[in-house]
Amino acid sequence: MRIIDLRSDTVTKPSPEMWEMIKSLDNSKIGDDVYGEDPTINKLEKKAAKIIGKEAALYVTSGTQGNLVSLLSHTNPGEKILLEELSHIYEHEFDGATRVAGLKIKRYPSKRGVPLLDDLQNLINTKEDAHKAPTTLICAENTHNYHGGVIIRPEDLQNMKQFAEKNDLKFHLDGARIFNAAIGINMPVTEFTKHVDSVMFCLSKGLSCPVGSIVAGSKSFIMKARKFRKILGGGMRQAGIIASFGLVALEPKWIKRLEEDHKNAKLLAEGIENLDLPIKIQKPDTNILMISLPQDIRIIKVITALNKEGILAFNIDKQRIRLVTYFGITKDDIEYSIEVIGKVLTPEISFKLNERDIGEGDAVSYLLFSRSLDELTASQKSSVSAAVACCCFSRASRVACRFSSIFRAKRAGKIRANAQKIKTVLTNSQRRAVDSRVKLLDEYKLIGAADLRHRRRRT
Repeated sequence: MRIIDLRSDTVTKPSPEMWEMIKSLDNSKIGDDVYGEDPTINKLEKKAAKIIGKEAALYVTSGTQGNLVSLLSHTNPGEKILLEELSHIYEHEFDGATRVAGLKIKRYPSKRGVPLLDDLQNLINTKEDAHKAPTTLICAENTHNYHGGVIIRPEDLQNMKQFAEKNDLKFHLDGARIFNAAIGINMPVTEFTKHVDSVMFCLSKGLSCPVGSIVAGSKSFIMKARKFRKILGGGMRQAGIIASFGLVALEPKWIKRLEEDHKNAKLLAEGIENLDLPIKIQKPDTNILMISLPQDIRIIKVITALNKEGILAFNIDKQRIRLVTYFGITKDDIEYSIEVIGKVLTPEISFKLNERDIGEGDAVSYLLFSRSLDELTASQKSSVSAAVACCCFSRASRVACRFSSIFRAKRAGKIRANAQKIKTVLTNSQRRAVDSRVKLLDEYKLIGAADLRHRRRRT
C-alpha cells in the first residue's frame, strides 16, 4: 500500500547531498565538542550565526532543548515569563520551564500568534514589586504551529521588541520554522531575527536534517547556553558526524527549496477545497495546512480511516487535522492524497446530518429521495440512520410546514419507500423516528394545498 506521511515535517529524510557530505568525513573533521574541538560543529555554529544575524550560535540536540537552554540563560529561578497561550513551549515541551528552570508562566492571548500589546501590559510584574515575581522574558513562535504555520511579520516582532525594552524584558523567539517564515514572504531571515535577543531554529524539520537545532544570540548569551546545555545532558563528543547534515541544510539553495513545500501545501488546500465538503480549510501561509471538521465528526475515526488508506495525518486538537508538506513529498503525492482524502471524508461528513442541517431544509428527506439506498455504503447508511434519528416529531412538523409546498406525491412516495427500506438498519428508537417521519408524508399534500390557497388569498 502506498503511504503518504503528512503528519509533520519532522519525518523528513536527508537529501543525497547530505549523504555525500557525511561520506566525506574522516577523523580530522570530528573532535570533542564539549571541549569545543569538533571542527565540523564549530563550522556549523559559525555558519548558523552568520546566516541568522547573531554573534554566536550553539548546536543542540532538539528544538525543545534549545528553547529550554534559552529560557535558562535569560532568567533566574522564580521569575515570571510570558508565553503565547497555544505556543509549543507551553503546550508541548513537558513543562520544562517550570519543572527544570523553576519559572512561573503567564500566558497571553493572541491573534494568530501576535499579542495585543495593551492587554499584555497588564501581565507585567515589575522588579520593584515586593510581593510578586518579576517578569523578565517574553517569547514568540514563528511560524506558529498551532495557528496553522502562520507567519508573524517582522513589524509585529519589532512592536514586541519595543514592548520588551519598555518593560526591561528579554525577547526569545521559538523559530523552529523561521526559514519557512522568511521564504513565505520573501524576506531575509535577519529581518525577523534582528528584533529578538535569542532565537532557536530546527535543522530537523523543513531543512531535512535527521537531528539537531541551533540556538543563536550574543556571545555572552551563548556562553551561558553552553553550560546549561551541559546541565541538560546535551554535551556531545564527536557530534560533527550528525552536525554535518546542517552544513548542507544552511546552503541558500536548500533554504530556498522550502518554496516547493509551500506550493505543495497550497495545492493540497485547493484540492481539498474543491471536494466541496462542509469543512473549513485554512489557507496555508507556509507548509502547514489545517482542516477544521464539523463538531459532530469524531476526528479519531477520520484519522484512523485515513491511516488505513495510507494517508498519515495528525489531529492537532479535537476538531482540526494538520497536514504538513516537506522534502520528499511530491506533486504526485499531493494529488494522490487529495483523492484519498476525498474518498474518506465524503462518506464521513457529507452524510453526517443532524438537527442543524434540518433547520436549513429538509435535508434528510432530500437525501432519502435523491440517492438510492442501494448505492450507499454501510458507513453511509449508518450516517443516514443517525440523521433520521435526529428528526424528532416536533422538528419534522415544523420543517414540513415550512417546506411542504415543494413536495409532490411522487416525491413523497419515493421518500416513504426509501424510509421503509432503511428501517432495516435502524435501532428501535430510530425506527420510531422514521415512523413519525413517514406519517408526516401523508400530511404534506394537505398542508401544501392549504399553504398554496393561503398564499393565493394574500396575493
